[in-house]
Amino acid sequence: MIDLHDKQSRGRLLKAIKTSREALEPFRRVRKELIRDYVGSWYSEGGARNRTLVNLMNQTARIYTVALAANNPQVMVSTPLVENWPFAKRFEVNLNKLISDMELDATFRAIVLDAFFCIGCGVVMMRDTDTRFHGLLESEEDVWLDPGEPWLNRVSLDDLILDMSAKELTKMRYCGHRYRADFEKVKAEPGYDKKVKAKLTPSSKQSVDNPDFVRDIAAGIAVDDDELKPMIWLQNIWVAENKTVSTMAADQDLPPLLESLY
Repeated sequence: MIDLHDKQSRGRLLKAIKTSREALEPFRRVRKELIRDYVGSWYSEGGARNRTLVNLMNQTARIYTVALAANNPQVMVSTPLVENWPFAKRFEVNLNKLISDMELDATFRAIVLDAFFCIGCGVVMMRDTDTRFHGLLESEEDVWLDPGEPWLNRVSLDDLILDMSAKELTKMRYCGHRYRADFEKVKAEPGYDKKVKAKLTPSSKQSVDNPDFVRDIAAGIAVDDDELKPMIWLQNIWVAENKTVSTMAADQDLPPLLESLY
C-alpha cells in the first residue's frame, strides 16, 4: 500500500507523475502543431503558420467526427420473461433519456476529435444529482440521500496523467487527470478533509507546468487576469496498488482531500 498521507511516499508518487508528464510533452507539442493546421491560418494569430486556402485537415477531422459520433447512442433493453417486459421498457426509456440529458454525443465528438490528433480519453464519474429534475432518495430514519448521476467527461491530453513507464495499459501503477476547480467551492465541499482544506491556497493556471509564473494577486489571492474568482488545480489519481482514486491538489504537496475505493 502507498500511504499518501506520508510525505515521503506521497513525494515519490508526485515525482513519478511529474516525470511521466514530462515524457508526454513531445506528444503535446506535436498535437499543438496539428491543431494549428486544423484551425487554419484565418482563425487567429495562433493558427496555422502557412496560409491555408483549402483546409483539408479540418475537412478530414469533421468527416471522422461525424462518421464515428454523429448522434447519441441508443440502448435496447429486453428480457425473455414476459412479466418483466414493462420494467425492461421503462428501463430502456429512462436510460435513453439519461444519455440525452448527458449530451453524450457532444462528449463523444470531442473525444473522437482528440483521437484524430493523438489520443482520445474520457473519465466516467458519478456527479451530484441535479435536484431540479431528479429528487433525492429517502433512506431509513427519514434520511434523504443524493444517489448521484453517471456522467462522462472528456479529458484533454494537456491534462492527462499516465504512467509512462508501463509497457502495457494493464501494467499502469497510476493514472488520472487534473482540472481547474472553483477555490471557494472546494473549501466548502463537506466531503473533503478539513485539515487539508485549511492548508489549500488558490493557484494560477500556469502554476502546474510553469511554477515560476505563480503569482498572488489581490492581497495574496491568486487570480489570473481572465478569471473572475480564485481557482485551484486539482487532480484525481487512481493508484493501482491501493485500488483507490484520490483527489489531491495538483500543485501543492498536501495529503489527499478525498480517497475513494475503486
